[in-house]
Amino acid sequence: VAYVYDNALAMICYIHQKTADGQRRARILADSFLYAMSHDRYYQDGRLRNAYSARQLIDRDTGRANLPGFWNADTLQWQEDREQVGTHTGNMAWAGIALAQYFNSYGGEAYKTAAIAVGSWIQNHAFAEDAGYSGGYAGWEPDAERLLWKSTEHNLDVYACFIWLHIITGDRDWLQRSRHARRFVESMWAGDHFWIGTRPESGVIDKDRPALDVQAWSVLSFKSYTPALSWAKQYCYAEADGFKGFDYNTDKDGIWFEGTAQMSLAYFAVGEKDTSDLYSGELKRAQSSARNHNGKGIVAASRDHVSTGLGTFYFNRLHVGATAWYIFADERINPFVGKRY
Repeated sequence: VAYVYDNALAMICYIHQKTADGQRRARILADSFLYAMSHDRYYQDGRLRNAYSARQLIDRDTGRANLPGFWNADTLQWQEDREQVGTHTGNMAWAGIALAQYFNSYGGEAYKTAAIAVGSWIQNHAFAEDAGYSGGYAGWEPDAERLLWKSTEHNLDVYACFIWLHIITGDRDWLQRSRHARRFVESMWAGDHFWIGTRPESGVIDKDRPALDVQAWSVLSFKSYTPALSWAKQYCYAEADGFKGFDYNTDKDGIWFEGTAQMSLAYFAVGEKDTSDLYSGELKRAQSSARNHNGKGIVAASRDHVSTGLGTFYFNRLHVGATAWYIFADERINPFVGKRY
């Protein structure tokens, strides 16, 4: 499975290599996004699915973009995952961020057009009247379920995406839309940390499922809300499997290396270099000694089944997203704003 979020992060890494090979690799991913957007098996509205087949993007017979799945020999059916074939607003936003940064670095009207199409899809399909943008869609065409919950993480992504669209177009409507996303994020501020978002059935704040990433991402996006880092240290810091770092949530059942990299970069952003270096050092050790390492990439978690509290888990497997965030932390690259510190 090739996740849009992970590949967008990898694309941003390659853009910031500032080399011919980095540009070549970034363009492969950018072109893949463009192809998938224009060759969906059903939709023609500019959306991307959450994931595609990593083995073969293009169906040789139909020319359509292949979605991930497998043949179930017991039921004699092709099976797909409703989340993977859906479209989450945050994943769309990261693709838009990556495409906008590619255009900003290398040009190419097709990439600008695609980035705008991503933003337009978010505006047209996820806009919420009060504030922010809803979760997107899950499930299969033509009856995909609209996700009415709103995620703090997604709206941080949308905020950054719309800022980038303003940068590459000069259109101030994108600034106004970015503020609409930011208003929702700021409404989730609890005084010392951010809530994860709202519940789908009621629209009330979900206070039962805390999350690490929005604490670091808010600092990286807004250059403020630094108390969130103290909250994260108190409630998400963990020591497990020989490593020091951060869990996704507050049960501290393992180290989530992607989130640990996000925290390392956020600490550097607020001038806490020694603390940043501490966690970057833990990531370097994970690269060379964590179980299932290969000396290059970063595993997602220090052990299998590190919980998120959302019904999903991280595993002790090499992971593109974790590796990309490690690069951002090590190279001091803020992927939201596309700059090195």
